[in-house]
Amino acid sequence: MKKMRLLFSFMLIISMATLSILPFTKDSSAQAASGIYLNETDLTLEVDHYKTLRVGGTSSKASWNTSDSRVASVSASGKVFAKAPGSATITATVNGQRLRCKVNVIFMKENITLIKNQSTTLTVLGAKGEVAYSSNNPSVVSVTDSGKLTAKATGIATITATVDGKEITSKVSVIGMNHNAIVLELNGWSGFIKTLKVNNASSTVKWSSSNNAIATVAKDGRVRAQGAGTATITATVDGKKLTTSVKVLKASTKEFTLSKNDTKTLKIFGTDSKITWDSNKKSVATVSADGTVTPVSMGTASILAFVDGRKVTITVTVVN
Repeated sequence: MKKMRLLFSFMLIISMATLSILPFTKDSSAQAASGIYLNETDLTLEVDHYKTLRVGGTSSKASWNTSDSRVASVSASGKVFAKAPGSATITATVNGQRLRCKVNVIFMKENITLIKNQSTTLTVLGAKGEVAYSSNNPSVVSVTDSGKLTAKATGIATITATVDGKEITSKVSVIGMNHNAIVLELNGWSGFIKTLKVNNASSTVKWSSSNNAIATVAKDGRVRAQGAGTATITATVDGKKLTTSVKVLKASTKEFTLSKNDTKTLKIFGTDSKITWDSNKKSVATVSADGTVTPVSMGTASILAFVDGRKVTITVTVVN
């Protein structure tokens, strides 16, 4: 009899030890006992994304509610819609039983605009676990483990953040102007035109000029020379500003006539840079280093002024 009592005690201890290591929760035991379950019990969603929860193990209709409708809403059919970063609990009530799903809503800015050498930090709002960042084009935009972005070159890169087993992405556009500086010329009453463009602009570009008397800019980026001098053209896109310097040159005259015994000194307004002068027909007229034109024989010649990377042409006619 004593041996039987010892054997019974031993069996009881073994049974209790076995039960102590088995997982047991109120919800899981209830679901296991009834056979009713939710297809998801822990869910991570991006803002403006959705997932439909379904009750299995019964044909009865469930009623749904959310613990925080500002974070996640739920429809009568179990469709969960993520509205703002944070956490909420979705509850399905069916046959007197409550089934719960924890919903974590995360958000990361979808579109970012940077200028070369500019940095910013990308953050996943609502993230509970660690976030791992990567760039598909690190030569354009690099990213650190903490989400710091650095624009390396003009172009586009996609930054991927992995959190709670879910990947979310952000498109980063590194913008740049097609010209950092331009030189235009006034030809009589007509100003030469140059078109500026912002590369990789993801939204509308707003243009402005620091001095419309020197250069104007249209909505499409066309810059027109208006007067001799310098101005700055600014392009604003996604709150970022890019600038291009504009220098407008104007010759003191575009064409003139000289008698054989006269001279004329030419000038180029709108610049302080060194000017190199030349004549295409020195047999008709020559020009000195200070722009003084001297006739040689009757005919027509072009006096050339090389300055700021441009060639300004002035026509001279020598008469008897």
